[in-house]
Parts: sequence; C-alpha cells; structure tokens
Amino acid sequence: MLSFLQQKLALEAILPALAVAVLLAGLLAAFAGPRLAGAALAAGFLAGYAVILGWPGFPPSLEMPALQKLPYIASAALLLGIGCDVARLGAPWPVASTLAGATALWLGWRGIAAFRIESWLILGAVATIAGLSLPRLQAASDGVAASAAALVVAAASTAALAFHAGSGALAQLAGALAAATGGFALWNWPRPRHEFSAVAVLGGGGVLVAIATQLALFEDSSRAALAIVFLALLAPQAIDALLPMHSAMRLLRPILVAGLAMVPGLAAWALARGF
Repeated sequence: MLSFLQQKLALEAILPALAVAVLLAGLLAAFAGPRLAGAALAAGFLAGYAVILGWPGFPPSLEMPALQKLPYIASAALLLGIGCDVARLGAPWPVASTLAGATALWLGWRGIAAFRIESWLILGAVATIAGLSLPRLQAASDGVAASAAALVVAAASTAALAFHAGSGALAQLAGALAAATGGFALWNWPRPRHEFSAVAVLGGGGVLVAIATQLALFEDSSRAALAIVFLALLAPQAIDALLPMHSAMRLLRPILVAGLAMVPGLAAWALARGF
C-alpha cells in the first residue's frame, strides 16, 4: 500500500496530466483531426511535469541535469511525431530507435563518452527495445483504446519500479504519463474517435523510454525489470493472435489487453522486489 505522502504526490502528478489530456484530445480532434489528437499524451505529461517540478531552464541545472532534460525530450518527441503524421510516414522502427538512442545518448553521454561498457550496453538496449516495441502501438481508430491501455499499464508499472528504487520524482512523472494516456483512452472507449498515430507513439512511448532510461542509468532500479515492462506494449498484438476479434469481442479488447499487459508488469515488480 502507498503511504499517505506517496498518494498525495501521485495525485499531484495524475490530476493535471489527466485534465490536460482529456481537454486537449477533444480540442485537437475537433480542430486538427483525429490523427493529431494523440499529441495530448505528451502535452498531458508536460503539464504534470510543470506542476510537479516547474519548467526547467536551459541548459539543465547541474544539480539534476537528467531530470530537467525530460521535458525537452518530450517536446522533441512530440514535434517529431507531429512531423511524421503530417508527412504520413507513421512511426517505423528506424524513427523509434533513433529517438530512443538519441534520448539515451543525451541522458548518459558522460558514461558513453568515457567508454563505460555499462552505458554503451544501456544505449544499445534502449534503441533495440524501443525499435521493436513502440511501432507496434500504432493503430487506427478500431485499435486505439487497446494501444492506450497497453501504454497505461507500462507507464504505471514503471512508476511502481521508480517508487521501489526510491525515486519519487520519476514515479510521479511516470504516473503523469499513465494518467495522460488514460485521459486520451477515455475518448476512445467504448467508441473509437481518434488514431494512435505517430504523435501518440513517439510522444507517449518516447517519454516512457526517457523515464525508463533515466532509471536504468542513474537509479538503483533493476534493469532487467525495466526491460520486461516493455513487453506490455506487445499485448495488443498478442491478444489479436490469441483471440478472434469479432464485433462482440472488440468492446472487451482494451480490457483484455490491459489484463495481459499486467502480466509483464507484475513480473517486473516481482523481479525488482527479489521474489
């Protein structure tokens, strides 16, 4: 159970992110189209970050430079996703891998420049995992709620790992991402209205990658557990392979995806706790 203080900190992150995502998803869909409504994920996260930590100056402070890089990474991922959607490129694995690799490089450049094997391995793992998992979230309107459900579970699992590692700030930020994605999902279930396009994949998934990378590089968190969390993003395709998605089942698909995505989330938690 979370302590009262932990619950208070979580609510401070969740409520602003949820409110901004719900409002912005509706406005973007009305004025920019359903393809760009996914920008609400990164925007909700940025709202949560601003409430929790305030907007950082540039360049980031020497006291906590990595933490202060996160909103700039989220902003870059948001703009990249918008560009991909406007150009109708989607979010293919080279784009997702490049974004993730650049994120890891900027966050951990000191260790990479010093040729620390550990930092180089993390950089490679981040790029590989993101390239394999993030593009699979992309979905047209009939699958958007399921993709959002998988990302909500992955972000919430990352928040739990951050709390366990003693990083309250990163736990709050992962919770803000989960809340923003949940707010976007509310628009798309039981009836789909938007797309889980490149701006949602890169803006939302890119933030998850950045938070997990910071945990792997700078916090006392299980790196194997963090890698397992990303298996949750494969849940939509796994459900489609396991169950026939006829019309009666499509309403239940996001719930089934969330349930399946919790399996790697719980496995990651058990591994981090040493069970």
